[in-house]
Amino acid sequence: MAQVLVVDDEPGIRAVVRELLESRGHQITEAADGHAAFRLIRERPFDLVVCDIRMPAWDGLEAIRNSSLVCPGTRFLVLSAFLDDKVKDALDQAGNVLGHLDKPFDAEELARIVEALSDPDWMS
Repeated sequence: MAQVLVVDDEPGIRAVVRELLESRGHQITEAADGHAAFRLIRERPFDLVVCDIRMPAWDGLEAIRNSSLVCPGTRFLVLSAFLDDKVKDALDQAGNVLGHLDKPFDAEELARIVEALSDPDWMS
């Protein structure tokens, strides 16, 4: 299964996503902000990064932009309560953002999306 980095400043959100994805066989690493995520992405590859937008230190958009420059194969799925048109446009420009879900999100929908994005045929 996939190596997934979960990035959110809310420990409860990280815990829910971790439990959901681990129950489906994925290996999960967590980061509490965009800068911590960027450091982890530079250290090792992840099949997918599930990332919030509004966070302290670096926000998700900054993490996505910087990670895409240093590790261009890194792919992102954004979970956020703040997905207005301006943010969506910025995500489109940032590169490697495969999709986004509004918070609160449906756990089964998130699991289905991660499964689809983790398919070896899709990832190649």
